[in-house]
Amino acid sequence: ISSDHHLSIAAALSKLSMYLQDFEWHVYPTPKVFGKSASWICRFSSYCHWKDVFHMKELLLHAAIEQHLEQIRSAPTDLELHASLASTYVALSQIYLEPKRTPPHPRLSTFQKKESFFQEKFRKAAELAIEEFQILSYFAPKDPWVHEQLASGYRDLQLKTDEIREVEFLLELRPQDLSILFRLATLYFEEGRSAKGLQIYEKLKKARYSEADLLMTLYGKAFRESIQ
Repeated sequence: ISSDHHLSIAAALSKLSMYLQDFEWHVYPTPKVFGKSASWICRFSSYCHWKDVFHMKELLLHAAIEQHLEQIRSAPTDLELHASLASTYVALSQIYLEPKRTPPHPRLSTFQKKESFFQEKFRKAAELAIEEFQILSYFAPKDPWVHEQLASGYRDLQLKTDEIREVEFLLELRPQDLSILFRLATLYFEEGRSAKGLQIYEKLKKARYSEADLLMTLYGKAFRESIQ
């Protein structure tokens, strides 16, 4: 069986999971005749069905991951497979954040009871995604997209030192990209490495980067918070 076969099945499963995004809000049709009651019906629909929709999305993504793992057995260094698997792990990690994202929401009270469960699931999926991106980095060490994904993954897991390392490497790959320079300065200030942050600020000012002055709000943030 070709890798295209497994990838196409995995892609279909992932797309179906994406299609179910917020599906719990629309299980029951709400004709305009209901007027203001339509909002209440949507909330009732979400309250009744969010668990079922969530588990369906989770199962679909699990099945997509299994398709990738099956094919990787016979094509262990196929970069397309690893990139697709990494993206699927990212999608899986994101569904564990969904119940918390848009309050007020009828499913929030249920989520809060299981917050540690969701956080652990999110962390595991995010770590698996990072593992796949590290594999890609090994085989394609100078691919900016791979290091961008690694930096985002480390940020999700609040691993600032690792995130800084990836952004520094991104800058080596794209030394003229001022947005990467700005991002790196932001991280330096957030981590209290202000000397490096100020050096970059000076470079951005000389380059007339439009958002350079935003860095100064980070530089003085600790002081302003201390006097509030």
